[in-house]
Amino acid sequence: KSIVNNSLGKRKESELMQWPVQLQLINPKAEYLQGSELLIAAQCSAFSHKNFHDSFMKDKITIIACPKLFDREDNIERLKAIFQQNSIKSIGIVKMEVPCCNGLASMVQEALKMSSEAISYSEVTLRINGEVI
Repeated sequence: KSIVNNSLGKRKESELMQWPVQLQLINPKAEYLQGSELLIAAQCSAFSHKNFHDSFMKDKITIIACPKLFDREDNIERLKAIFQQNSIKSIGIVKMEVPCCNGLASMVQEALKMSSEAISYSEVTLRINGEVI
């Protein structure tokens, strides 16, 4: 974990547990995925919520994605492979209230269904100002 300074000069540890974080760059066979709890977050979400690390990332492998920037079918296939190959314990989604973010949730749900894995699933939606809905 890295140390970051906030605007008040207080030191705080990052909750990021692995690299890379971008879905398209993650190897579905990466060792850090095995038996993990996943946070699959919209790329924009961390910029809206002031305590994103503490609120959502703690003790989770973080994957970021945007359904508008990359091919939907490729994202679904990659997620399906991650779910099937790694004994995933849980999946948490953090998305924004904007319409395109519903695509992120539907991609994850479709990949989960296609994988035939029984994985605990939860979803949080953030307002543009970062407030949890």
